[in-house]
Amino acid sequence: MRSRTHRTVALFLLKYLFEQKSIDGAIVAAMKEGFWEPSPRVAKNFDDVIASARTKFGISPNLMLIRDAVLEEYLDSICIVGLPYESVQTHATHKI
Repeated sequence: MRSRTHRTVALFLLKYLFEQKSIDGAIVAAMKEGFWEPSPRVAKNFDDVIASARTKFGISPNLMLIRDAVLEEYLDSICIVGLPYESVQTHATHKI
């Protein structure tokens, strides 16, 4: 139940942020096609977020896409989606 609650809160927050044009994109964890391995993706709209909204059991290196999102996708305001217990990624994001 707790995983579903986190996912629901994250989805509603991302939907609100996209609707208010507070963010240009979000870095989310999606599943590689044909594999059970999560991989980071840049979501440029809420439909992209919905497409990646599934429970994933594994680590996704979401921070690897910050540079690509800014320099290649030309995004100014980025939301990085992750779980609270991913403390290494959370602390690294705060230091950027």
